[in-house]
Amino acid sequence: MIGFQSVLHGICSRLGAPERKASIIVDQQSQFNTTQRELNEFYYQIRDMPWELGPGLPVMNMKNMPAEPLVFQSGTKSAGLELVDIYLWTFKRFMEDKALTKPLSRLVYTNLKTARTNSVSIQSVASRFKELLGKLPVPSAEIMRQAQELRDFDEARRMPYVVSGSPD
Repeated sequence: MIGFQSVLHGICSRLGAPERKASIIVDQQSQFNTTQRELNEFYYQIRDMPWELGPGLPVMNMKNMPAEPLVFQSGTKSAGLELVDIYLWTFKRFMEDKALTKPLSRLVYTNLKTARTNSVSIQSVASRFKELLGKLPVPSAEIMRQAQELRDFDEARRMPYVVSGSPD
């Protein structure tokens, strides 16, 4: 479902305007289609509320979410779904370090270098946080004192619930 969320977010980003019409065709798979339909409806309902995902992470903005319901089709009846299958197969081979023809290697390289979203790995999130923190001003002595007071307050609140590691 994480991948499907990313696809819906990408579609909204590419549409560019709320009034643009789009039909989203999804591979017919009974184990996923109910959840996909519910997620699509939820995203349409929240289209007026951008979500902050966290410092250094993109804002999830579903303002361009199409009103049309998802269309579920067999992959054999949709050229678009067949193209998706080719992409998935190509990237699977790439991830497995299997040989790719030059055109398929170029397809992978182009997609890796022109992605519209960042990776969500620990390393990429750490990199974005490092960049964000590097832009912050050095905290004053007063701010450091306030931060210490907050840490002390939270620690005092937490300590009664800490279980001793040694048996008595």
